[in-house]
Amino acid sequence: MIDVHGLSARLRGSFRPPTSESSLVAHAPMLTLRQLLGKFRGDLRAVRGWVALSLVFVVVTPAVDAVEIWLFKLVVDNVLVPKDVGALPALALLYIAVNLVQGLLGFVDDVVAAATSTRFVHRLRTRTFDHLLRLGPEYLERHRLGDLVTRISGDVSAIETLLLDGLTRLISYAVQILIFGGLLFYLNWRLALAALVGAPLFVLVSRKFSRLIKVASRERRRRSGSVSAAAESSLRSARLITVYGAQDDEATAYTRESAVSVRAEMAATRLRSLYSPLVNMLELGGVLVVLWVGANELIAGRLTLGGLLVFVAYLGQLYSPIRGMGRLSNSLYSAAAGGERLAELLDAQPTIQQPADPVRPDRVVGELQLDSVTYAYPGSAEPALHDLSLRIEPGSVVAVTGESGGGKSTLVALLLRLVDPTEGVVRLDGIDLRDLDLDWLREHTALALQDAPLLEGTVRSNLALANRSATDRQMWDALLAASTSSFIEKLDQGLDTPIGQRGRRLSGGEQVRIGVARAILRDAPIVVLDEPTAGLDDDTAQHLMDHLIEHARGRTMVLVTHDPRVAGRAGRILRLSSGTIAPGESPRPLGNGSLLRNGVAIPPTVGTVAAAGARDGTGPEGSR
Repeated sequence: MIDVHGLSARLRGSFRPPTSESSLVAHAPMLTLRQLLGKFRGDLRAVRGWVALSLVFVVVTPAVDAVEIWLFKLVVDNVLVPKDVGALPALALLYIAVNLVQGLLGFVDDVVAAATSTRFVHRLRTRTFDHLLRLGPEYLERHRLGDLVTRISGDVSAIETLLLDGLTRLISYAVQILIFGGLLFYLNWRLALAALVGAPLFVLVSRKFSRLIKVASRERRRRSGSVSAAAESSLRSARLITVYGAQDDEATAYTRESAVSVRAEMAATRLRSLYSPLVNMLELGGVLVVLWVGANELIAGRLTLGGLLVFVAYLGQLYSPIRGMGRLSNSLYSAAAGGERLAELLDAQPTIQQPADPVRPDRVVGELQLDSVTYAYPGSAEPALHDLSLRIEPGSVVAVTGESGGGKSTLVALLLRLVDPTEGVVRLDGIDLRDLDLDWLREHTALALQDAPLLEGTVRSNLALANRSATDRQMWDALLAASTSSFIEKLDQGLDTPIGQRGRRLSGGEQVRIGVARAILRDAPIVVLDEPTAGLDDDTAQHLMDHLIEHARGRTMVLVTHDPRVAGRAGRILRLSSGTIAPGESPRPLGNGSLLRNGVAIPPTVGTVAAAGARDGTGPEGSR
């Protein structure tokens, strides 16, 4: 026996997207079409001249089409019915003229439409990308890059479909309905009323399908972002996946995301595909009613044969925009799903804000100070730094050591104002970093990270990030300070040597050297170096540290390191543990005149960093 109830449930389920399954990407907040229009009004205003020009063609084109159809009525009534070809040459010339006008209008309309669309997309895409960059690293680290790329590409195009293409088509359909509907009533009002009997059914069917398609489209957009996020995550870790033989696991995870995306896509496709035949049946019913009523009007002498044929032609032109209205509402809801995701991104605010009245000091002394600073990452139960107070003297070289997870990276982020403290104040020369102009602060700080992030391009383009006005000589000097002669000789094209995607043509140590050279080239009074000798042998590390200490003259330099070779060259050492300054230990001789403090070899002339407010109060004494 057939399970009718179960079959019906499966049939209904085939038109619904898989919203209950987990996804790598969360839902964007739902917005109305009016709200979306408000959020992107500025982008529309930027191309309003082109939009206005497009609307001229929206009005003129259907009017010319109506003239061409009317010429057919004249041919039937003045040539075919009376069997008189006398009027045919003039009508033929009119046909040729109308077709030439149509061709010209079509060409210019296509060019104007493309110009409007590409300018709108270009402006919105670049605005979105600029906004994304200014959200800062903390936002990017909390969101999947694959999904963000999908928003910049596919979702921006969806907004164009929603606001430009959708707006133009909506006005075009309205103009066509007015022109061809008016002509229908002009030809025969009885026949026109009969033709419009099916209009309410069009509206009901369109509204029902629009609601269903909106739900399916939102899920389809979200799943598309999940697929991109899964691919980005795996491809970025290709080396790790290969080493651990995890290709099958990653392929399975990607296949799972892709399969759910396919199901969401198919649900939306089934809805769109079912809508078309239903509308075609309604349209056919309308045409049959018109033919029946029109035949009676023709017999009664209230309508000519040419008038009836043209009426049917106009009716087809009228049904086309009515049917288009239904498709438009479906496509608008589909595009709105992408618009919601893009609006969510553009509504996000940078965690690091430019102050309302930014301060730009005339000079930098280089004193860094933390007063009772606590910082907790979003969603973290425990703070990464807790009630930390310290002072770094101007022009000093400070090494920051400690176990992994002790708070070193967080301290660096706070000193450079990549994040703001949850509690407390970070100061540069006595001024709260939150009061300093952000561009000014960036100009006066230099950073070299352990993973040495490099952009695809050349050695020159990566060094120029630090100083766009630097000469070749300055770039070579920075490279020589951070590198050995063997690495310099390896640059067969000099500064224009390509380094590959993320610097993959270079070894890890070579990437670190370019990162350090970039920090040297910045020539900033505040320099922060994260594991500057990572991946370097003893001789190369010694060479690098000699140049860095020389470069540090007159600058405040913070060295984050686990390497005793680096810590031993610092003037002071700060050891972090569990988010605060670790308790001090009595120096122990090594037998070579050096001391051992907290596992780090320190020359006898090296002191300790000034610190106060450690959790247990036993940190090193202040050096104010």
